[in-house]
This record gives sequence, structure tokens and C-alpha cells, in this order.
Amino acid sequence: MTVKETSATRQQQIIAAALDIIAKHGLANLTTAAIAQEVGFSEGAIFKHFPGKEAILAAAVKSVGGRLASQAAAIAGRKDVPPGEKLQLILDLHLSLAATSPAMPRILFSDELYTSYASLKEIIRGIIAGYTRTLEAIFNEGMETGEFKRFFPAHTLAFIFIGLIQSTIIRWRLDDGIDPREQGQHIYRAIMFMVGR
Repeated sequence: MTVKETSATRQQQIIAAALDIIAKHGLANLTTAAIAQEVGFSEGAIFKHFPGKEAILAAAVKSVGGRLASQAAAIAGRKDVPPGEKLQLILDLHLSLAATSPAMPRILFSDELYTSYASLKEIIRGIIAGYTRTLEAIFNEGMETGEFKRFFPAHTLAFIFIGLIQSTIIRWRLDDGIDPREQGQHIYRAIMFMVGR
């Protein structure tokens, strides 16, 4: 293993540890000391890979948010899948990532994000903007092909789609009895109703 591979591996371990700590204890309890303890090396070793906590958070958000954005864009670009099915696939993807990365909702809905991390807000804003454009393109495609009715503008539908998912994730975090797959089906039916399908 080369030095570069070792460094990349260490960075991934640090990111995974940070996400685990946030998922279990919240963003306010994330410290470089806690990360070092989680990964099993010194706090000084953390700073060989990241300049500080904000850089670790930025890398974590880019990792998870980038996965959502890139996979959603890949689904949107498929010519063999109609727009309604693309939305179902993206909905399933989003809920699946929320289940496997429970730290992300805790970051997004943390007061600390809005008061302490200006650069992180910009990264999240960029990811959401790209994701929204992907959804808008699917809604526009559905309208152009006649699969969807033009009851609402595509950008409004994209915001509603994201908002319904986010509210489901919040409810899911508050009540473990909620089945996200079942809620996902309700979201999908609501969106299809809004596009006249």
C-alpha cells in the first residue's frame, strides 16, 4: 500500500468515525478527540489528514451528499427508464441513504450548522441545488413527453419532492416505528397525483 493509499484510507476512517459519532451523539458532541478515540490513533494524527473539525464535516457531507447527487443524476440520465420510474428510483435511493447514513439528517437539522459552519452551509447548498436541478429535469422530461401534466412548475415539484422526503426522515428519526418504505410509497403516490398520473 502506498503512502497516498494509506492517507486516503485514514481519511475514510476519520470520515466514517465522524459520521458514526454524529449519528449516535449529535453534531455538538463531535470533537477531534472523540474521532481519534473512535479510530484508535492520536488526535495529532487527525490533523495530518484534516486541518480541523469543519474540514472533516465538509468531507463527510461531500461523501454522502455527493453520492446522492451523482447517483440521482445517473438515474435521471437513463434513456431506458420513464420519468415516473426515475422518481421512484431516486426516492428509494434517498431513503436508503438516509437509513445507512443517519448522521446526515442530524447535520442538516443542527443549529450548529447554521451558526458555526459557513463553508459547510455553502457545500450543502450546492449539493441541494444540483439535486434539485436533477429532479427538475425529470419533471420537465415527464411534462415534455406527456407522462406528467403541467399543473405545477418543475422547480416547485422538485422542492415538494425533497420536502416530503425530509419531513419523512424527521418523523423517522423521532419515531422508530415508522416504516420509511411505506412512507416512501405515500410520497410517490402524492407526487404522481400532483403531476396528474
